[in-house]
Amino acid sequence: MLTGSAQYQLKPEHRDRAIYVVAGEVGIAGQCGMFEEAELIVLTPGVEVVLQAPAFHAARLMLIGGEPLAGARHI
Repeated sequence: MLTGSAQYQLKPEHRDRAIYVVAGEVGIAGQCGMFEEAELIVLTPGVEVVLQAPAFHAARLMLIGGEPLAGARHI
């Protein structure tokens, strides 16, 4: 959970990474716009990302990541 204005640095440790917004909304530092509840954000491999919650709201997130599975990926 990110509370008002909190930031979380997501390092590029794993090739496949995603963030699912369970509740609230979250932004990515340096980018315009916010991601809202029930959105899945698939991150670019090898890029460090800083997540930020809005000033007066909390965001509940699920971080997903790991090494790629063998075979095709279906989202």
